[in-house]
Amino acid sequence: MTVPSPDVFDDGTVRLLHGDARDVAATLPSASVQAIVTSPPYFGLRQYEQPGQYGAEASLGDYIDHLTGLFDELWRVLADDGTLWLNLGDSYASQPGAARGADSELAGRKHGAAQIRTGGTRRKKAGVDGSRKNLLGVPWRVAFALQDAGWILRSDIIWRKSNALPESVTDRPTRAHEYVFLFAKSDRYYFDADAIAEPSRKRPGEVVNRRTVWDIPTVPSVGSHEAVFPPDLPRLAIRAGTRPGDTVLDPFSGSSTTGAVAALEGRQYVGIDLNRDYLEQSVRERFSQPVLPWAAA
Repeated sequence: MTVPSPDVFDDGTVRLLHGDARDVAATLPSASVQAIVTSPPYFGLRQYEQPGQYGAEASLGDYIDHLTGLFDELWRVLADDGTLWLNLGDSYASQPGAARGADSELAGRKHGAAQIRTGGTRRKKAGVDGSRKNLLGVPWRVAFALQDAGWILRSDIIWRKSNALPESVTDRPTRAHEYVFLFAKSDRYYFDADAIAEPSRKRPGEVVNRRTVWDIPTVPSVGSHEAVFPPDLPRLAIRAGTRPGDTVLDPFSGSSTTGAVAALEGRQYVGIDLNRDYLEQSVRERFSQPVLPWAAA
């Protein structure tokens, strides 16, 4: 039986591939990408309606296993001196047996977009107290699992959403941040600190090493995709983790913001997504245009 090609688009700089991220990653050459810059679907979000999607697992433990299995395969695809930049948001447990989508306080959220509840009873299978309103610590649980799998966690970066929307909650602070984790395969990896240096607050006209709190506003949705990277987030990762001409991979390409920024920065890009419609939308709205002002520096 002939296996259909996963290619959706390939212009020599940008290549978009359709299919399950792990299956498609298994077809990529070893050490073929310099950086992985990605934001997987967060645990408990089901708006994508794709069989086998990440984030719709039966338990938090299954979600973590699903992700670590993918990154086991991507370890091979990543160059030995490459880096992984992983953005993840957290989720709250909900009251067991309650209907989804009824209460934003108990929701998981991605990039300030749709909010959907996740059943508390499932948390206990992952060793988490599923009590109502319990913050699950998903980003750190994934980070520790990747450490256990051999990845070196080099930095936890706080993405502060400077335009964070209010939440309908009165018994805790409004959440206005997510995590970006920087991982490496070895203790010697490529990192261009000068490329992302920031202005010094004490010495005008000078720059200092980029701090671990990144103030970046969220951006509106693109087409049917509700969870969109703000371009400055992948831009910083791409500039720090790659050289011009290097290849950047996003196994959850979505609307391909990472790919558009990579192309503007003079890098090659490989994007994978389970939803073919998102990839085709990317071709129309990201890569068929001669100028992408939304992603300009």
